[in-house]
Formats: sequence, C-alpha cells, structure tokens
Amino acid sequence: MKYGKWIVIVSLFFSPSLFADEVACAAGDADACFELGAAYDAQGDAEQASSYYTKACRAGNGWGCYNLAVTLEDDGNGLRASEFYKRSCSLNAIWGCTNLASAYEKGEGVRRNYGYARELYEKACAADDEIACDRLAAVYDRGLGVKQDVAAANEYYKKACAKEVARSCNNLGVAYSKGLGVKKDYDQAIDYYRRACNSGNAFGCSNLGALYANAEGVKRDLQVSADLYDKACGMTNQAACRSAAKIKERLEQETARKKAD
Repeated sequence: MKYGKWIVIVSLFFSPSLFADEVACAAGDADACFELGAAYDAQGDAEQASSYYTKACRAGNGWGCYNLAVTLEDDGNGLRASEFYKRSCSLNAIWGCTNLASAYEKGEGVRRNYGYARELYEKACAADDEIACDRLAAVYDRGLGVKQDVAAANEYYKKACAKEVARSCNNLGVAYSKGLGVKKDYDQAIDYYRRACNSGNAFGCSNLGALYANAEGVKRDLQVSADLYDKACGMTNQAACRSAAKIKERLEQETARKKAD
C-alpha cells in the first residue's frame, strides 16, 4: 500500500496568482514552484509539472520532492524515485517516508532492507501517518527483520485502526478472537471486525460472519452470518461467496426440519 501524489488544485486558467507564482518561483520560492507543478499536473502536463516539482524540491519543498518521486516510480524508475522519496522524508513530507519504507520492505527499485524500512515506518507512524502504523504493525506481526512481537504489532494496529485503516481493525479482531498478544475478548473482536466490515474490509465481514455462525461470543444467528458473508462476497471475496452458500444451505435445512417437526 502506497500513497499517490499530493495534489493541491491550482487552476492554470482561473488563478489570479498564477503570474505571481511564476515570478516567485523564478526568485526561488519553493512553495510557488510546487503550486505551479500541481497546476500543470492537474492539467495533465507531466513534463511541466515535473520541471516545477524539481525546482520546488531543489528549493526545499518536500512535497515537490515527493510528487517527483511518485512520477519517477510510475515511470518505472524506482531507484531514482527512492532518492527523491528520501529527500522528501528528510524535509518532513511524511508520505515520502512511508513510500520509501514500502520500497525497502518489498525490494522495489532498491535492495530489500527490513531494518531501514522499519526505521522509516517508525518515523512516519510517530508523525501520525496511519498507513505507516499499519505497515509497522505488520513488520512486528510477521517478524520482518525484527524479533516477532505480536503485542507490539497490536499497539500499532490500534493506532492505524483509530484512523480507520480497515485492515488494521480486522487484524485486531483476529488478535482478540484468538488471544494473540492480548487476552481473548470476543466483545473486542466483534467491535473491531464490525469496524473493519463497515469500512469495506471483506475479511472483517467474513470473520464476523464466522462468529455468528459458530456462536463465538454472540448468540448463533445463521441469517446474520449469511448477510455478512454476502456483504464480503459483494467485495469480490470468493471464499466468502462459498461460505455464504453453505450458511444458506444450513438455513434451508434447519427451516425444513422445523416444518417437519
């Protein structure tokens, strides 16, 4: 998971300050250069946008460095992109830290380095970047270049979930339903699964559906379970589609038995 460009909409045709930005950028104003880059980007002029992002970056605008890095990465130049992500990170454009960490974690355009990735995620998470917190949690959860620490992972998942990262909410649901790094607590699991599901995470819906089907922490309710699996199925989760069919079959069988009785 990576961030795309940071775009501030500045119209080339309707901004009365466009000429002033040109003058200011020529005089070394980093923010003016960035605004011009964003304006050309919004109009689809990638060449002009990159030119102004480069000027902004050289003048110390971290988001100019960041957007230039995204452009380079989109063009398949991951190694060069990493250089500008690094500069954007040093200039506190936090998305640059997160994207650079992702590159080092996955070895995309650079040599894989879990330790450096973790340092970058830590910096971005400390600056309240929710995606960085989610990825940092995964690093500890899976023991990538660090001793596996599920309890630490859960703390980072909580930070990310609090900012509505659905995947982190689901992972917390798993932790509480199975007692991974925390005391087993179905009430907490249900809450986190529901938050994940409501935020569009298919696994959150499926996992909550399983609790209702198996009467784990809640009263058994096959109809609610089927509805949750259906919702996950609608998110193109094929396993959920199969589970929904099985639950509906169980419902039909139970209905038939009740009629027979």
